[in-house]
Amino acid sequence: MTGLPENIEQMLLRLTENSRTELEIVRALADGIRRVDEQMLREVRNVALQHDVRREAIFGELQELAARLCAMPQRSVMTAINKREYVHTPTAIEANPVNGGGDWRKAAQMIDDELSEIFKADDARH
Repeated sequence: MTGLPENIEQMLLRLTENSRTELEIVRALADGIRRVDEQMLREVRNVALQHDVRREAIFGELQELAARLCAMPQRSVMTAINKREYVHTPTAIEANPVNGGGDWRKAAQMIDDELSEIFKADDARH
């Protein structure tokens, strides 16, 4: 029975060694997971930033389009439509241009209103 304490001591040493090895593996796994999480967070932030940049660019283009619609030369458009002389009275936006753009909804409504007036005037002549 003199060998039993030695066997128990060897088993304890192997268990201690195995637990250290497994602890190192767990720590390495935790470090790997942390690195992957950080990388994914950077990528998500990058995608969000790119989305914001694209959205701002599209918004800027829409504002530019709205500004162009508000400053559209009505006389040349009407001349091309009905091939007659057209006396243009400047709208409020044309009389007071705003630097930096305008509202596209207002511009579209003003175009519709002006076209309606022109075509009503043409119907009255016939």
